[in-house]
Amino acid sequence: MTDYGRLISALSFLFRTNEASALYESVDEWLESIKMGRYADIFSNAGISSVDAVVNLTVQDLAAIGVTLVGHQRKIINSIQAIRTHLAQGFLV
Repeated sequence: MTDYGRLISALSFLFRTNEASALYESVDEWLESIKMGRYADIFSNAGISSVDAVVNLTVQDLAAIGVTLVGHQRKIINSIQAIRTHLAQGFLV
């Protein structure tokens, strides 16, 4: 299969998949992608082990697990909202 063929296959899978886990393979990868990798242990210790679980988090949840800096909460929530938007539209970018 050519690189183009693999790309088309991957995109086809993403368009058929309506799960946040199709965007990122792990919570750690997602946190690193938004430059918030410092919170990987906090998420892990809180039992948040899948990206699908992340989309249900609120600011209150973040504060409860130990993300107390408002700027960091905002950055994480903005990313969560972007994931929710992509899911609601039925496709992932």
